[in-house]
Amino acid sequence: MNTRLALALAVAVIVICARIVAGGQTWDDIAYHTEVAPSRLAAATQIQARELPAWWEGAGLGVPLLAEPAHGAAYPLVWLAATPRALDWLVVAHLVWLALGIAIWARRRRATELAAVGAGLFAVTAGAVLGCGLRGALFGVAWVPWIAWAAEAVRERRAAVVLGASIGMVALSGELGVLVDAVVIAVALGGTRSKLRLALAIAAGLATGAFQWVPAIATGLVQLRGAGLSIARLLELVVPGSFGSPHPERGLAAIAGTHAWLPSLYVGAGVLALATLGVTRRIAIAAAVILVLAIVRLGPSENHIAVLAVLAAARAAEGLDALFEGDRSALRALAVAAGVTFIALVAIAEYKSRHEAPGLEHTLAHGAIGLMCIVAAVLIAWRISRAAWRTPVLLALAVAPGVGALGVVAPTAERTVVEDEPPWVQAIGARQPPVRVYRPTLMPDLPAELPDAIATLAGSVGSRWGLALAQTDEPARPPLTDRTWLAASHDGGALLERYGIGFVIVPAQMVAGHPTLGQHGAYALVERAAAPAAALALDWTFSTSPDETLRTLFPTNGKPLASAIVLAGHGMPSQESTGELVPCSIARWEAGAIDLACTAPEPAYAVVSSSALPGWSVTVDDRDAPWLTADLIRRAVEIPAGAHRVTWRYSAPGLPLGLALAGLGIALLVALSLTGDRGAADRSADPSPVRGN
Repeated sequence: MNTRLALALAVAVIVICARIVAGGQTWDDIAYHTEVAPSRLAAATQIQARELPAWWEGAGLGVPLLAEPAHGAAYPLVWLAATPRALDWLVVAHLVWLALGIAIWARRRRATELAAVGAGLFAVTAGAVLGCGLRGALFGVAWVPWIAWAAEAVRERRAAVVLGASIGMVALSGELGVLVDAVVIAVALGGTRSKLRLALAIAAGLATGAFQWVPAIATGLVQLRGAGLSIARLLELVVPGSFGSPHPERGLAAIAGTHAWLPSLYVGAGVLALATLGVTRRIAIAAAVILVLAIVRLGPSENHIAVLAVLAAARAAEGLDALFEGDRSALRALAVAAGVTFIALVAIAEYKSRHEAPGLEHTLAHGAIGLMCIVAAVLIAWRISRAAWRTPVLLALAVAPGVGALGVVAPTAERTVVEDEPPWVQAIGARQPPVRVYRPTLMPDLPAELPDAIATLAGSVGSRWGLALAQTDEPARPPLTDRTWLAASHDGGALLERYGIGFVIVPAQMVAGHPTLGQHGAYALVERAAAPAAALALDWTFSTSPDETLRTLFPTNGKPLASAIVLAGHGMPSQESTGELVPCSIARWEAGAIDLACTAPEPAYAVVSSSALPGWSVTVDDRDAPWLTADLIRRAVEIPAGAHRVTWRYSAPGLPLGLALAGLGIALLVALSLTGDRGAADRSADPSPVRGN
């Protein structure tokens, strides 16, 4: 593929994403801005402050940043994006990289340049691929075609290096399912070639990814199972829609289910039909294995579907060439695609006639346009054979359904919605960290729209302004967090006070007559009294059972503990004391670093409302000290009477080993780059460039 055409493809992708690149728009997706983007912005901010991303204060009582793969904090390119605009541009850049990889792979298999460009555009306009961008998986998926190309050419030195580096980037992106898919594709497409070089390249990539996965394993944050996929949602592969969106006018639980991962799975019946003409035995084996991984739910099933969509887009290049040549197999495949699309549209129209589903008008309209494009392409390829305009028109008709449906599968909103500081953040003002806010899990009177979600500090969006959402679905939260909230549900105020959560979002009618910091719709932000985030506890007891601890902290009958804490393990409880919590002076409270000055009138425990997770160490007056879990989800250290300096530091468990393995992986890639290529005879015998292999 020549440089001119590659540049043209990159420009085409940027033009398709012009609303994001230069139009002042961002994706209108709540989960992207409140759950996916915040951790990546935090990682970039820490790197640009010359700190390795390790701990994050933006969720709960603080969580590991690097050690949680879903945060994507180990992916080097994420470190460039410390603002929402930069992160959006980074997503677009990965779409460009994906399109170029598909085009180069297609050209290796002797597709024409126009067909290769069309294949690249198929991928970047697919809802399944764009959905990966909105759920953080695109940074891994974008390397899949490069892995496929390099695996087929692994006998060449540069291809082996590209293969290892690409697998390493997928591993660092943090999506385990996509990483397994990438290795499956590499083995399936390169397994009969230079086996030693293939094995070394894969090993180098996996070793490089140890920077992400060793800390995750050491912390216990590796999840092997993910969300399943509704069978009905496969309908979305052929008709445009965003049925997995939480937006009431786009989401459709009857199709996507109630736990959908990607907002859209759209690929297009025409693309899938053309892809059948380019499927080889090796690709079929890889696709079958990936489909099995989707069924057994190794990670979110939709991510595996997105990888299959990338393979389909790449293989559709050969189908496009067959269409350009008027091959009857291509015409038959597209005729079947037209029939499938028609049946799907009839089914959706029938559903709409019986149920209230506002967003289906757009699906029906764009689906009908796609159907007409398929029919027009079949007629032109069948009836017209020599016109100069024939090939570019066929390409335009093939690409048009995906481009036209972008507004349905990936709608946009004004970027100022996520860039501007919400009024509630201004109302809270500058406070000494940590500043934590309780937001109800369910807010039924609040529209499921992006501006309302940002205004009411949904997810971890407040982390950009130094706020942390106390109760969250953050994947790195301590295992006992949910049980603690559940046990305190009958008296949530006791939990908020104990853990130093001073700001609460409640229905406005509950605070009538009381001062509030602000109101948005039916909800108000209220400041309330809470225990200090760092204090000396003069009363304590011990417990070895989480259930017993919860009963002690939040009894269903009687008053909860006031100033006493419950420590995990065995020990002597304190003598009866009437002493209240004694606040410690906070000299520093940053990500992974807490410095306190505490003056104890008697022996006490210095307790901090910071998550009790592996990786934390503490010193008292510069001497190492053991710490204990307090109240199930925070930490405490014993100190004698008098004035003391208490210093907490966090380091991701297993990080030195992960860095060492990553260094070995990079060294192995350098070694591969210095080895010689196989002989010319081997390369001439390599059947991979032959179409249909």
